[in-house]
Amino acid sequence: MNEEQIKQWKERYNEYLLRHCKAIIYLDDNKINFADREKWIPKYQEILKELDYILSLFDSEGIKYTNDEALGGFNVDNN
Repeated sequence: MNEEQIKQWKERYNEYLLRHCKAIIYLDDNKINFADREKWIPKYQEILKELDYILSLFDSEGIKYTNDEALGGFNVDNN
């Protein structure tokens, strides 16, 4: 995997991590009817699978990352 591909995967990871954060806020909001929140759980599970897939891909390719990056996202240079 070349540097550009790694960058693209990191950007994709960051996008899914942002979706994950937004989903958590929504799913934990007790002001929203439980049934309305529950219907989004399959989409949330897809987000989690994608995050797991990307980190597994990095592991298999020997791409190092920190716990902070896994939990808070990657710093991606946009130059």
